[in-house]
Amino acid sequence: MLLTAGCYVFGVVPSAYPTGVDSATNTSRYLDVPAQLLDTAISKKPTAFAGVPWVLEGFMKAWKNESDAMRRARITEAIKLFKAFGSGGASTSAECIEWAKQVGLPPLLDLGMTEVGGMI
Repeated sequence: MLLTAGCYVFGVVPSAYPTGVDSATNTSRYLDVPAQLLDTAISKKPTAFAGVPWVLEGFMKAWKNESDAMRRARITEAIKLFKAFGSGGASTSAECIEWAKQVGLPPLLDLGMTEVGGMI
């Protein structure tokens, strides 16, 4: 869940929705949920996020593996807009927490979070 200007932004199209994109040729991209969420964050510029730790790990992986300096700068710019990044439902690795702090992403670690309950 992404939040911007008081509006929820859902970054991944539900699998039953027709998108007009041939899923057979884009299967790996379709299955990379963190990358889809990151693309949504770049385009919609949300100010808050709540999710499970593997999404934060996916953001970190995408950032670390990005060789295009312009794309990496867009990722950094998008995640610096987050006033809060809620991560819960499982433990968040120390590596992710350190990376988040390094790039200016404020992690909120929620234990027992149900959806966005920890941020409310």
